[in-house]
Amino acid sequence: MIILNVSGGGHRSSAWTFSTLFKSDSILKGEIFNHTYLITGASGGMIGASSWRDQRWRRKRNLDPYSFDEHFNYLTSDI
Repeated sequence: MIILNVSGGGHRSSAWTFSTLFKSDSILKGEIFNHTYLITGASGGMIGASSWRDQRWRRKRNLDPYSFDEHFNYLTSDI
């Protein structure tokens, strides 16, 4: 059972959290996503974590044709 706690910090934290979770989960062949039961945190970190979770959920159901770069660029673009 994995419980993730992500830090806040706005845009930078969002980008850091998303890319770290995405790459770590890729290295471990999806095992982080499959064993995560709770994601908690604050501010930008939660935006990055929720973006990662949504991307993984969609990819698992073959609903996500986008690459990491496309997700990362969308997430880090100026709002």
